[in-house]
Amino acid sequence: MTDFDSGRRKILKAGGAALTIGLAGCIGPFQDTAGVPGRVDPDDTDPHENDMDDDWLADVPNWDGTTEDLTGEDEVTVLNGDPEGEGEFIYDPPDIAVDPGTTVVWEWAGADTHTVTHEVDDDEEPEFDSGNIDGDGETWDYTFEEEGVYDYYCIPHRSLEQKGRVTVGDPEEDPETQVNQWLADTPNWEGDIEDFTGEDELTIANGDPQGEGEFIYDPPAVTVDAGTTVVWEWAGDDTHTVTHEVDDDEEPEFDSGNIDGDGETWDYTFEEGGVYLYYCVPHRSLEQKGAIVVEE
Repeated sequence: MTDFDSGRRKILKAGGAALTIGLAGCIGPFQDTAGVPGRVDPDDTDPHENDMDDDWLADVPNWDGTTEDLTGEDEVTVLNGDPEGEGEFIYDPPDIAVDPGTTVVWEWAGADTHTVTHEVDDDEEPEFDSGNIDGDGETWDYTFEEEGVYDYYCIPHRSLEQKGRVTVGDPEEDPETQVNQWLADTPNWEGDIEDFTGEDELTIANGDPQGEGEFIYDPPAVTVDAGTTVVWEWAGDDTHTVTHEVDDDEEPEFDSGNIDGDGETWDYTFEEGGVYLYYCVPHRSLEQKGAIVVEE
């Protein structure tokens, strides 16, 4: 994650779901390799398999789309397992917000084996992993010191969507969270923010570069240095805009207005660090959206 000086940061959220991040994994029906219903052999589960185009919690059985606010507490408890005794393996609550320094205690419910395992990319080490623990009433805890969004899962029951999330501090301070949320349904978004730091200028295609009737910004998300000029180049004859996404009571920092014509360009120089989400007014309903992450 990229850190910004909080005094100079200009983080701008999209929509109204600031606590969600565009990550998910769906492996299919459970496998029973240990002879116990609901158990999955950890060796058969890829701990890093996920689809960044969907929300991490989208298919979690007990997630209703909301984050439970537990800020102000020094310690909170999350149930881990089958609290209702119905064979539904969950974390309860699955999605919580806490302050930095809060200790989260997971309490096992039922006799099954479960883990609390941080979801990270293949080249990263998880910040926490309980390892296999079984036994009703057993506990394991972790103290979250750093702000951010921490997705986690149970290795034996990942295919059953036993997943959870801990949001620590202000999630708007995590650029990756905002970008994933904003671009979740954008056709050409694959989860990678392309790094263009060190460049004075870069060009983003705006329109239908492949001539297939798919309106996009390409690349859809980039990281640049403060002072970088971004040039949008129109692809195709359709009308497009480059319009900054802000709350209703704010003025956008940039807006190209309607421009049409293949090869037309419009540019903007980003002077201040932050996350800038933007869209095309005529094609917002088709998810033509982009994001610029500007580093100080």
